[in-house]
Amino acid sequence: MKTHFLFGFCLLLMGGGKGLGQNFTVLKSGSGVDGHGFAGGLIRGSDGKIFGTAFNGGANSVGTLFSLSSNGTGFTSLRDFTVATGASPAAGLIEGSNGQLYGITSAGGTPANNSGVIFSVNKNGTGYTVLREFASNGFEGADGQGAIVQGTDGKLYGITSQGGPAGGGVIFRVNADGSSFVALRVLANEGADGSDSISHLIFGPDGRLYGTTRLGGNSAGGTIFRITTDGSSFQVIRHMTPASDGGDLIAGLLLGSDGRLYGAASNGGVNGGGTIFAINTDGTGFATLKAFSTTSPNDGLNPQSGLVEGVDGRLYGACLNGGSTGAGTLFSIARNGGDFRLLHTFDGTTSANPFNNLLEVVPGTFFGATVGGAGVDRDVIFRLTVPLAAPTVKINGKRSFTTSKPSANIKGTASAVAGIAKIEVKVGNGKLKRITPGAKWSARVPLEEGLNRVSVKLTDAIGRSTTSTVKIKRE
Repeated sequence: MKTHFLFGFCLLLMGGGKGLGQNFTVLKSGSGVDGHGFAGGLIRGSDGKIFGTAFNGGANSVGTLFSLSSNGTGFTSLRDFTVATGASPAAGLIEGSNGQLYGITSAGGTPANNSGVIFSVNKNGTGYTVLREFASNGFEGADGQGAIVQGTDGKLYGITSQGGPAGGGVIFRVNADGSSFVALRVLANEGADGSDSISHLIFGPDGRLYGTTRLGGNSAGGTIFRITTDGSSFQVIRHMTPASDGGDLIAGLLLGSDGRLYGAASNGGVNGGGTIFAINTDGTGFATLKAFSTTSPNDGLNPQSGLVEGVDGRLYGACLNGGSTGAGTLFSIARNGGDFRLLHTFDGTTSANPFNNLLEVVPGTFFGATVGGAGVDRDVIFRLTVPLAAPTVKINGKRSFTTSKPSANIKGTASAVAGIAKIEVKVGNGKLKRITPGAKWSARVPLEEGLNRVSVKLTDAIGRSTTSTVKIKRE
C-alpha cells in the first residue's frame, strides 16, 4: 500500500536523550508561520544564499519557500505555497542556468487536478510561475517528491512517485518553460522496473540519468536504474534484495569523484537497519559499505537521506532513526567502507529525524534539516562542523645550509584538505610575497650577507595557516 512518506514520521519520533555530537548548532526551528517539515533538503545559490522548502506551515498551511545566509543567519520566508498553485513541496530546489529556482510539489494545482506542479521562482521569491500542472488523470504522473534536474540541453528531468498509466510513477522531461512534456518511462506499480520513487535523478558520466525506486524489481526491494535522456534505453542495473543489499531506496544516488555510484537503502541488509552501498554505473561491483543494525542501533537506523562527498573525500549522510536516543544520527564513512564515524546523535527533544542530504557550505561545515522533534513546529535547520586535517607546507632539503650566491631557489610540497588559498614567502622581517600555489611549489628568494631566515606560509580555504622555515647563510 502506498503511503506518503511524511505520514510515517510521527510514528518514528523519539523523545528525551542528550545530544552527543560536537560542533552542532540549531540555526532555525520550524514554526507554523515560517514553515516546518524540512524534508526537501537545502541548496546553495550562485548568490551564496541557502534555499529550501518546508512541506507544512506558512500562511496557507501547505508549505513555504525560504532562504538564509551562508553563515546561518537571516532566515527569510520568500513564499507561502497555495493549494491552487502547488502545495506541500517534499522535494528540494535547483538553480537553473538562468538563475531562477525550479521545484516540484507533491500536491496542489487546480482543484480538478491536485497532483502537484512544476514551478519556477526568482531567488527573492517574486515571479512564481506554474510551468506544468500534472493532470488529474495521473497519466503524466503525480506526487513528485524528488528534486528535478536540468540537463546540458536546458531541459528539466524528474520522476514522480505515483500516477502514470501503470500507477507506479513516471520519468519525465519538460522544457524549462513547461512546454513539450514527455513521459520517458512509465513505471508499473511494484513492477520489474521498480516503482514509487521519491528520490531525485542524477546525471552519470555517460550522460544518462540514474535513479532509484522504493518498491518493485525482481526481488521486491526496489531498483537502481539508468535511462537515456530521450527515453529510448532504460536499464535496471540492480534489483535490490532486501535481506542482503537492503531495500526501500528512498535516497537518491551520489556520483563520487572516483566515478562510482553511492547510495543508501533505508531498510533491510544483513543487520536489518538499512545499508550504505556502492555500485559501478554499469551495475557491476555492488558492495555494501555499512550495514546498520537493529540490535545495536547506536550508529543509526534507516538512512533515508542521500550521501554527499566532502572535500576530504569522505561520504557524509544521516539516519532517520536510531542512535542512543532513537532520534537519528549524522555520520561519515570512507568510500571503501572503512573508518565509520558517528558525528552527531539527535536528542529527540530539540531536534530529531534528519531526512535529506547534507550541504557542505564551506569545507568541513555542513547544513542540514530535520522533520521531527518535540512537536511538528520543532523541525530544525542545523549546522554541523567537522574537523579537517590540518594544512601542511614542507621545504625540501636541509633545514639549514650555506651558499655564496645572492639568491636561492627553494622548493617544497603543500597540502590542504580544504583547498590551498595562498602560499607566501618572506625573508627575515620582510613582507610576505605570494607565489603560485600548488601541491608542488618553488620560489627564488634574495639573500643578504649573513644569516637569512626564510619562511613559507600556507593558508587554506577556511583561513587556517601553517609555516615552515629554512635558514640560509650567505658567505
